[in-house]
Amino acid sequence: METERNISLRQLQTERAAFLAETRLQIDNPPNGDPVTAAFNDAVLVANVRIPACRELTHSYILGETILSPSYRNNKYLKAHQEPLIDARRREALGYPENFRDPAVWYDFMAKNLSDPQQPVYRRIQRRLDEPLQVNRRQRAKVVAFAAGALERRGSLEGPITVHEYGSAANLVMRALALHQIDRTPVLQQDNEVDDTATDVFNDLAGVTQNGGRNSYFGQGIGIEMMPPKTQKDFQWVKSCTLDPLQFDAYVPGGMEETNFDILLLASPPKPVTTLKADLLNLSRRQAAVLEENPADIVFAPHVLSQIPGQLDQAIETMLRYVKKDGLLIVNEYAAVDEDDPRQLRLAAGWYKDPFLCQTLILEAAAREEGFYPALLWDTAHCKRAKLAPGIGRLTSAFTAVR
Repeated sequence: METERNISLRQLQTERAAFLAETRLQIDNPPNGDPVTAAFNDAVLVANVRIPACRELTHSYILGETILSPSYRNNKYLKAHQEPLIDARRREALGYPENFRDPAVWYDFMAKNLSDPQQPVYRRIQRRLDEPLQVNRRQRAKVVAFAAGALERRGSLEGPITVHEYGSAANLVMRALALHQIDRTPVLQQDNEVDDTATDVFNDLAGVTQNGGRNSYFGQGIGIEMMPPKTQKDFQWVKSCTLDPLQFDAYVPGGMEETNFDILLLASPPKPVTTLKADLLNLSRRQAAVLEENPADIVFAPHVLSQIPGQLDQAIETMLRYVKKDGLLIVNEYAAVDEDDPRQLRLAAGWYKDPFLCQTLILEAAAREEGFYPALLWDTAHCKRAKLAPGIGRLTSAFTAVR
């Protein structure tokens, strides 16, 4: 009979091989072409050979984090190392992220701060690796705003909408909806040229017009989050998870993504935005009662299912339980509708390898047996540019004239 030690050793070898294969892949083909991410992965390979404590950190992480796909697992490893670097004092001294396009700079940081498990930075990174990713991209608010406009056009709304968002982190999506801070979205044709007519239709439905937009249909929002951020360091972890190295203002001439994140985090929404500390898969009676008393017109699940790939059915069933009879469950994810059973979703393995793999997938509560349909395709999870997906006509007839 095989001993526990042999089983553990074999598991480590398997997980390590998968982790290092993804690491090498991200050197040559980093997400969004980011040279800082490529340099980080390069340094990780070297540090795992030369620095025993770094190797121990990697082994501990990959044995503990067996749920995430290799792509997401490596992404989380980067974000945990990025988080201490965005401390104001350290960031100014080291020049993050602009100086970290060089693998030698990353390696020097690791050699100085990760050579001993008792070092403060080592313990900090280790703690973050034990926590869930908390990505909170405000741009995703446009998905909900657009869907709300489509429901209003149908005549399905009785008043301002209630939104539930699972994996809400710091509630930036809800804040953006409440403050109507929705970016204008270009809609592309299949040849990637901007379709001006489709762009105008999309942004009109989302409540974004050329002269500044109008009030949205947002009434109240409930964010469901396992570990809502409370302290300044908690919010810094959300910021590190949310912003890729390329998105920090200092790295991008004229960049405003980091500034917009900070402003929205401090803003006071004019409409109620609350957080329910809860686990989607293990709601207590009290937590379920809160959602039952405030059913949603739109339940939004942005990149949540990829963190629980083995429990998709249970998660979808739970979210549907709190949708109004004419409401929508919207999944934004690197995923596709299963061709054999549209009630099922298939997660994409390599989320960053091809453009427009990120999809807005919709299930209507009134037609749940018909399953999901794809409404929109996005260039990346950042939701900057969209294409119309084959199922858009089921959500709204507004695009009929431009298809």
